[in-house]
Amino acid sequence: MKSNVRLIVIGCFPLLVALQSAMLEAKDVDSSEQGSETLADLYLKGRSHFHLKEYAEAAEAFRRVIELSPRHEYHLDVGECEYLRGRFDLAMEEFEIFREGAGKNMADDARALVDKVFKEGALKVGYLNFTETESFEVWIDGEHRGNTPLSKPIIVMSGKHDIVFKQNGQPVSDTKVTLLSGATIDIVRPEPQPEPQSEATPLEQPQKDENDLNTQTPVDEGILAPKPKKLSPLKIAGFATVGLGGALLVASAITGKMANSKADRLDDKCSLVNQPCDTKYEDINTKGESLKKANIALFIAGTAATVTGVVLAVVGIKRSRSGEKITLKTSPVVGANTAGWVVEGRF
Repeated sequence: MKSNVRLIVIGCFPLLVALQSAMLEAKDVDSSEQGSETLADLYLKGRSHFHLKEYAEAAEAFRRVIELSPRHEYHLDVGECEYLRGRFDLAMEEFEIFREGAGKNMADDARALVDKVFKEGALKVGYLNFTETESFEVWIDGEHRGNTPLSKPIIVMSGKHDIVFKQNGQPVSDTKVTLLSGATIDIVRPEPQPEPQSEATPLEQPQKDENDLNTQTPVDEGILAPKPKKLSPLKIAGFATVGLGGALLVASAITGKMANSKADRLDDKCSLVNQPCDTKYEDINTKGESLKKANIALFIAGTAATVTGVVLAVVGIKRSRSGEKITLKTSPVVGANTAGWVVEGRF
């Protein structure tokens, strides 16, 4: 019979917890309208959240209990909630207060829990030792963890953390740290950087001396507006010579084709009359030879002009990039069987 009663009670426990939670919520509404919650209400609320595995809400309720009655036993409740939600740093901080208050009168089950948390937490937390002697609020990752000066280091989970120093709720300075498990870092509050002045006030503007108007450094207009790029004479000469060489090579190709045409015509006529071509068609032969000579001359001149033009253009481009000034002088040359231009200058 006793076992049946126990089974019924255990089976109804979740229902009782849910009913208790609903009653507490209704009571919270009434108490908030009337004024404030009592210590018993807050403690029952914390236990209800704890049984529902809402550990963050339970820890908050127990902290409000401590505000009304700062007894060390309640720190054990808070520490257990923080431990179950993985915050070893907050759990160890609460268990230290509980251990100092309980002393030798600590129960065996509480001692076992505290020892277990400190053993596991040694591999997961580090310590931040704040050296600041003035009064500042210390906020770590958005949580208020105390006020300087501090008598002992703050226990923090290992990893990267953002630390903000505040006064009267306003941030004064901040810093970032990376904490290893079991390590201790000394935190020195960084001095706040002065804000840059956007514009100088009329009182801060330096007064100009009338004599300074005659000694001002002239402004280079090239800095204000970019100058259009100009082709250097050497590049112009190079491109023109390349064009001339191309024209000569085209003319060489045309004369070569004409010479071949004359040669083919001469061969056809000689084969028809079956006579020596040199005597019968001497005029055609003479024109063909002249075209061949012209073809060779034009080809040589065109190739030389093209190569020269390419060299001039490349040199001109390199010199213009280096900023070196180039001066060229050109003069016509006319003589027996000769006509052209002479280009003088430093290449």
